[in-house]
Amino acid sequence: MAETLWPPHVAEIVGGDLAVAVCYRTPAGGVVLTPVSPLGQHDPKTATVGFSTSIAMGRKLHRLKADNRVALLYPAREHGFADSPHLVLVQGRASFHTNPDPHWIDSVEDEWNRFLVPRKRGRFWDWLGHEYYALRVPITVDVNRLVTWNRQNGSDEVVVVGDDLPRRDPPSQTPPPKGKDPHIPVRRFRRRLVRSRHTLLGYVGADGFPVLRPVDLTPDGEYLKVAGPGLPEGARCAGVLAHWFEPRLKGQGQAVLTGWLEVGDGQGSYATHTFNGYTMPRVGDVGFTLAVGLGTKTRYRQGVRRGQVRDGR
Repeated sequence: MAETLWPPHVAEIVGGDLAVAVCYRTPAGGVVLTPVSPLGQHDPKTATVGFSTSIAMGRKLHRLKADNRVALLYPAREHGFADSPHLVLVQGRASFHTNPDPHWIDSVEDEWNRFLVPRKRGRFWDWLGHEYYALRVPITVDVNRLVTWNRQNGSDEVVVVGDDLPRRDPPSQTPPPKGKDPHIPVRRFRRRLVRSRHTLLGYVGADGFPVLRPVDLTPDGEYLKVAGPGLPEGARCAGVLAHWFEPRLKGQGQAVLTGWLEVGDGQGSYATHTFNGYTMPRVGDVGFTLAVGLGTKTRYRQGVRRGQVRDGR
């Protein structure tokens, strides 16, 4: 994929968005969506984009190692450095080293300070932030396909760079063994859903790559009504991400759902099977550093107990 083939607004968006959604596959044929801050990492010459994660998120890395097909959606301009109204979907294959690179954080210090809260230094802060800063794994995505469209002007015009889009919806899947009805009541995540500025749906496309698209979600009893263009007809496992964020992510919240999606005549109904989420109120630099340091350290120790992380690997 040559540099000249990337639409001019793509570099602005992938180089300037503060928060994007990453979607990766699960063994059950579903997907999980999670927000990340990619720090503008991209290279049109090699047709790659990048992001990173702490080794504390070992389950994500295990999933990517088992199936490296991923998608990234750049849906939001607020608090970033791009102005284009377009949305950018990147589909490709992820690669990474299984061990964290303790020097990577130093190599992206300028980008980190541009997008996020600058790293605090000192004996206490180095201990607190060790898992969050020093034990990060950089991930590179080799781009198979770039899809861009403008949701604001009401146009259906879609520009595709790279592999052609599949011409059909993915086939319906078999319901999960525990059934397709809701397992999690909507009341558990309703507040986060209402507050979120971005609600995204993900599923496995006809060619095996995850697909991400913005949708509108409305509670309907114990289900969620799903509305938006391009919903895949039929029934399948699907993931949902509802999130919001403040400048430099110094305030954020999310609801990450997995469940069962059924679509007929363009109308979707979603049954939630799992839910994870948190809310971090708006804080200052010190509060942010404390929150992410303690949170990541806790996740790391949980990963050690589960056997997902060993000796910082």
